[in-house]
Amino acid sequence: MRLYCVLIFLLIGLTIFIGCGEESANDDDDGDPDGVADIHGIVANKETDEPIANASVNIGGEIAQTDNDGKYILEGLLLAENIEIVVTVSDYVEYKGIITLDRELMILNIDLVPVDSQTARVLEVLESLSRDLEALDLGKIPDLQLYLSEDYAAAQDATTAVGISAGVVPIDYAGFPETIETIVGKYDKLEFTFANSDVELDGDSATVLMRIAIYAETKPNPPATPAKKWELIVDGKLNFQKENGDWRIIYWQLIPPFLKFLEEPLVP
Repeated sequence: MRLYCVLIFLLIGLTIFIGCGEESANDDDDGDPDGVADIHGIVANKETDEPIANASVNIGGEIAQTDNDGKYILEGLLLAENIEIVVTVSDYVEYKGIITLDRELMILNIDLVPVDSQTARVLEVLESLSRDLEALDLGKIPDLQLYLSEDYAAAQDATTAVGISAGVVPIDYAGFPETIETIVGKYDKLEFTFANSDVELDGDSATVLMRIAIYAETKPNPPATPAKKWELIVDGKLNFQKENGDWRIIYWQLIPPFLKFLEEPLVP
């Protein structure tokens, strides 16, 4: 009888062990390491909240059109850390952004800015400032200074001071020409991007929260200072005021922490 009980116990244990092993193997076989997801949302006018029909929503190369209610849906997208979004439709400023797709279902509502709005005018200033800075041209100093109000001043904090010392954030209106001279003398290449800009208007004032991404390549200064490349990504705030019909920057602040800062030798 004792031998019979022992055999039964061993048989039950063996069955449990084999069963667990088979379940684990099936789990691994059925798992999808990449995974897929669906994204849906509404595209609307940022200023009126009205839905926008016939907008093209391109997410990671997959494209959908919004219906009459501004709704769109994209199915079967692969999960990924960085997926580019581009939304276009006539009479609105093109939207560009990047998302991390890490869930099976995501709701993503997108607001577009009308091209004839004051918000669009503010965004145009940022685009023009970016292009003129990237030109690395001393001849553009008079044009660049027009982007600033004569009352302009940068924030007085440690994070903004890093941008000032790098020569990419002007300390004040009078010192802006010197900032441009520093940029032109220091860099062989400069990419200056304002992204994910969120504009809040208040009469003749505007506040813009955005992500600032800078890529730069310095000029070599042998033998002590070899050429370097560096990248900086940080959130920032710019305040604007309207002067004689034009939007001008009156305040510039970098918001900690740095999302990315990388500096390394520039390998030929």
